[in-house]
Amino acid sequence: MVYADRDFAVIVLVQSAQGVPLVRDPSKPAPRYWKLPGGKGEEGETVEQAGWRELREETGVELSIESLKVVLKKDRRTHDLYVVVATIDQLPSVAEQGVEGEEIGVFHSLEEITQLSDFFPPHHSLLQELKLV
Repeated sequence: MVYADRDFAVIVLVQSAQGVPLVRDPSKPAPRYWKLPGGKGEEGETVEQAGWRELREETGVELSIESLKVVLKKDRRTHDLYVVVATIDQLPSVAEQGVEGEEIGVFHSLEEITQLSDFFPPHHSLLQELKLV
């Protein structure tokens, strides 16, 4: 488990045979980008626990916390950003929408995602940095 020593945010990349879940928040102003699920860590959470919670809240996907691996930490001015990855055989059921009304899409591959004109550019850059695309 990774314990953050200051405020942090986490994004979660789940790769499965069925695809990669992404979310889009219809309440945000345009442009509305497809993004990897994620958000701010809460008091007392480990990075993996925050990733698990955000993934469940935004997509309905529940994985074991042990399946989530921290692969990158980026130092931001006000917080740390962690990228958490899970590679699984079978994608569990995906919700109709997230708990805050997020639209959920499951895309075939990382290559397909990076070809989307409305994929969040900072997340694209992180995938490139991780050499996943």
